[in-house]
Amino acid sequence: MKLSPLFIFAPGKLAGAERMVISALTALEELQMKPIIIIIKETRSPELADDFSRLLPDTIEKVFLTTTSATDFRFISQIKDFVLARHETFIVHTHGYKALFGTYSLPKSVKRVHTHHGNTSQNLKVKFYEFLAEILMKRCDHIFVLSKEMMRYFLGNGYKADMLTYTPNMLSLKNIKNLISERKSITRNEERLSLLYLGRLSPEKGILFMIELFKDYEIQRNFKLEVVGDGIEREIAEKFVGNNKLEKSITFHGFQNDPIPYLLKADALVQPSLTEGMPMTLIESLALGIPVLANPVGAIPELIENHKNGLLTDIENSDVWKKALIELKNNYREIKETTESNQKEFIQNFSPNKWAKKTLEVYQNLK
Repeated sequence: MKLSPLFIFAPGKLAGAERMVISALTALEELQMKPIIIIIKETRSPELADDFSRLLPDTIEKVFLTTTSATDFRFISQIKDFVLARHETFIVHTHGYKALFGTYSLPKSVKRVHTHHGNTSQNLKVKFYEFLAEILMKRCDHIFVLSKEMMRYFLGNGYKADMLTYTPNMLSLKNIKNLISERKSITRNEERLSLLYLGRLSPEKGILFMIELFKDYEIQRNFKLEVVGDGIEREIAEKFVGNNKLEKSITFHGFQNDPIPYLLKADALVQPSLTEGMPMTLIESLALGIPVLANPVGAIPELIENHKNGLLTDIENSDVWKKALIELKNNYREIKETTESNQKEFIQNFSPNKWAKKTLEVYQNLK
């Protein structure tokens, strides 16, 4: 029987994990595979599954399963029934703890792999699900990790090396050459650099720390900040900007399905996160030749060479961040040129085709 990759995924708002899954399915299809995806549709927010589905190629088979919660036991039997009813040799590939939970009762004859996107631990509820996921991952036949840091973590927690494969996130941007050309054609004001924050507005992402830096007049004079994203801290952040009369320096754009126009206009990406996996936004920025200022958390130090394609800062240290911003301003052309000089190699290293071939090799070894 022909091998069939069966992805299982519960999409949220379009972000790194969602773009990664879309790119993964497309890349496997281009290798003449016929991937299928079970899309978990939660009753409290069904539009997330619908929006995600519309972004997938029509040629990929999609199956919707509705759940009422992250631990809906009915969902477990639905996945089992689907897999056993199809006369195919499935490799079940899960993304996220909800998908992992749904495969709990699959027979051992069905090979299961899981992509670990990293722990974010936003609150106690998320910490519980992450803890549950780590228990369930031990039942998998193979685990893909997105960073060398994750690899060290799993090896230090009892996982065997032959059960793990390091597969970093892939570049999800289409027509990358055209985007690079378009970006280079944009006229820029290097007297006042445009910084882009792109992500959730939540505590672990450091948005409040970032905007507080703009109370410093030197930062206001040399930079403006474009904030693209939404989350629980948006109201607090907007109130802070208003109270400190920073409207001419900081602009909120809310969540955007297509962040490309903002990336093309940005002079640099800022990522003040307290925790990360391997950020898709950072990969996309470096592929477009955009320098990055970021905290050295998660896989970020694997992507940024300090003082070359960006600057590594220090978690919640405003003095270090201000110093890094001024260094970026004073040496912007040099840092930008170095970032652009590494684009070709970077794009090759993070190509979807490279990811798909490595993933397919793991599938075939498990068959």
